[in-house]
Amino acid sequence: MKVYKVRWTPEVKRTLILFLVTIFAAGLVIGLIIGKLVFQVEAIDRLPTEVTEETFESTPVETTVPTIPPKTTDPTVVTTDPPVVETEPPVLYYDCPLSHDLQDYIRQLCETENVPMGMVIAMIDKESTFRASVVSATDDYGLMQINVINHEWLSKQYGITDFLDPYQNVFCGIKILSGHLENYDGDLSRALMAYNMGAGGARRLWNQGIYSTSYTTYILNAMSVYDSSMIAD
Repeated sequence: MKVYKVRWTPEVKRTLILFLVTIFAAGLVIGLIIGKLVFQVEAIDRLPTEVTEETFESTPVETTVPTIPPKTTDPTVVTTDPPVVETEPPVLYYDCPLSHDLQDYIRQLCETENVPMGMVIAMIDKESTFRASVVSATDDYGLMQINVINHEWLSKQYGITDFLDPYQNVFCGIKILSGHLENYDGDLSRALMAYNMGAGGARRLWNQGIYSTSYTTYILNAMSVYDSSMIAD
C-alpha cells in the first residue's frame, strides 16, 4: 500500500485553517438557531392553556348590605306594647274671656320676660275683670291698669301709642312686672306689692315688716286656680 505524505506547504495550511474556521462558524450558527427554537418552545409551554374571565376582571369590591330580619311567624310571640307615636303636646289656654290669639301673645311675652303667665292672667282678672277699655278714677288704663304716671316713659321707650289696646297694654304690664321681679330676686309677693302700690309704697310696708297684702293674696290664689283649670285648644 502506497502511503502519501502530506506536504504542509503554506497553501495547504491556509486551506486547512479556512476549512476549520468555516466548520466552527457553521456550528456556532446552528447552535444559536437550535437554542432560540428551544427557548420559544419552553415559553409556549409556560403560557396558560385557558384564558378565563378572572384574568381580565378587576378584583370585585366587597360591599356590606344590611339585612332586614324576617318577621317572626311564631304564634307564641305576642306584642303587648302599642307603637309609639310622637305627637306635639296640645296648647293649653286659660278659661277666661281672653282670645286665644291674645293668650298666645301673653305666653310669648311671659316666656321672654321670665314672668309666670298664670300670675298675669290673675292680675288682669283683679285689675280690670278682663275689660280692655276700662279707665279707673285714678287714671289706670286697660287690662292691666297701667297708671298714667307710666305712660310717658313707656311711650318713649317702647313706642306705645294706645294704652287701651289689649296687646300694647299687656306688653306694658308684663314689662313693668318683669322689672319688679328682677329687682326683688323673683319674689312674687314683693313684685306684686310694687306693681300695685309703687316701689315707694311697697318699701314703706316692708320697713314695717309687712310682705303681703290682700292684693298679693288674691293674685297668688287666683294664679293657682287658673293654672289648674287650663284647657286644650
